[in-house]
Amino acid sequence: MSRHYGELRMPVVIVTGDQDQIVSPKENAYRLKEGIPQAQLVVLKGAGHEIPLTRPDGVYSALKRISAAAIDIASNAAL
Repeated sequence: MSRHYGELRMPVVIVTGDQDQIVSPKENAYRLKEGIPQAQLVVLKGAGHEIPLTRPDGVYSALKRISAAAIDIASNAAL
């Protein structure tokens, strides 16, 4: 499936914690960002693996940003 990541045309946000010891950000989030050129990468400093539980504010902020980007794309497409 990863070979198709570059074909994604919708807004994508990747949220990772810089202290994640279960899923290495460098092996996963950064690699995923490279595979999805239009994706936004949000690295939460001091966050580990359970980001939605430990940093819901960071997740909310990232989702809010990507939602705004999706609305802008939809608005421009409607013009």
